[in-house]
Amino acid sequence: NHITAGSKLEFTASGTKENALVFDGKGATLNGSIVILGDFIALRNLNVAGDVYVSSSQTSVAFDTVNIAGAFNVTQDPATVASLTAVDMKLEEANYQFLNSTVAVMNIVRDFATIAVDEKSVISKVTIASNVTEVTLNGAFKELVVGANELKLNGQAVIQNLIINSSTAKLVLGTLVKVAQLVLPTGAKVADIISNYNEIKQNITGASNSTTSSTGGSSGSSSSNSNKDDVDSDDSSTD
Repeated sequence: NHITAGSKLEFTASGTKENALVFDGKGATLNGSIVILGDFIALRNLNVAGDVYVSSSQTSVAFDTVNIAGAFNVTQDPATVASLTAVDMKLEEANYQFLNSTVAVMNIVRDFATIAVDEKSVISKVTIASNVTEVTLNGAFKELVVGANELKLNGQAVIQNLIINSSTAKLVLGTLVKVAQLVLPTGAKVADIISNYNEIKQNITGASNSTTSSTGGSSGSSSSNSNKDDVDSDDSSTD
């Protein structure tokens, strides 16, 4: 089944905390995009060929067996929901839950977003805009890309690849955030990027920058570094 009436499906009505407004696509494919302006929305059994946009007005949006081939965009202002324009505004926490769902790319352009995914969901890539200062991730994520942020990353997350694109980025990682591979800009050191590195260094398995890479406790075969701390810090002290 395909939903072909128009190229965009827009939700402006809202449910409640106790009774979400449910849209069941019954396995259909939407050949377009979705814009969600209402609150307490639950989408189920739907394939989206385009993008999904959610604005700052939400408190809770849930996805159950929803496959998004395009980008899932967590924006700030309903008036600019389709443009991903960053604006300064006071925001409350917003929760986005994914059950048995897939997302190709997730773009976070607002503060205080909480992204929760279950073990059956696959989020291939998450990018966090440079204006964002705090995000919570719960679940497993293949790739997280951070620019020139002063960012606090909360939650209980397992991140396969955390890619830092700017040497001016400053991150505080929650104690329950685990990173398999941290990729730094050329010449950068983890201790300069991760503000609380000494407190959470055991949660970072490997680190690399430029063409060098290593894993904690063992040297990489193609790396000039003997261990992770050679990438991380000039300090040779151990835990």
